[in-house]
Parts: sequence; C-alpha cells; structure tokens
Amino acid sequence: LTAKLIVLYKDGSLADLQALHQQIVHKPNAPKEVSLAGMVDVNYFEQEMERLQAAISKAENKHTYKVLTTYEEPMRFLDELKAYYADRIFKLKKRTRS
Repeated sequence: LTAKLIVLYKDGSLADLQALHQQIVHKPNAPKEVSLAGMVDVNYFEQEMERLQAAISKAENKHTYKVLTTYEEPMRFLDELKAYYADRIFKLKKRTRS
C-alpha cells in the first residue's frame, strides 16, 4: 500500500490520490492481508484507464510513432534527420559567420 501511495504521489494526479484515500477511509476495519486491488473501487480503475488511453493517444500522435508504423524502412528516418540537421547547422554557421 505504501509503495502504491508513493507511486501515486510522484506520478499520479490529485484525483488518483483522493480516490485511493476514499477507499481506505471507507474500509477502516479491513484486514491487513487484503491486497490494494481489493481496496480500490471501479472509479479508480476508470480514472487509470482514461489516463492510460490519453497517454496512448498522445504517443500515437507523435511523429516517431507515425514513422515506425508507416515507413517501409523506419531506419531511413535517421538519414532524413541527419540531412535535415546538417542543413540547419550549415545555415546557422553561415548566418553567424558574417
């Protein structure tokens, strides 16, 4: 339980902590052997599911995900990046020398 609280404190939101707190407060006489999963209600899991779905959609919107899923050879993207940044560096050096 303490480890879960630490994880929620570091990475979770206030709503996650409040949901866990509500479950603990409503079951004060629960035996100590009860797992955390038995203490947390459906609302907590729904919030966690929403958070994970948001993280997945955020990851899917990143360009690297699109490269990995759409490029026939994703490693070619590295060549594109090298060319792009070499050009940017060249232009920056050209601008700063004068």
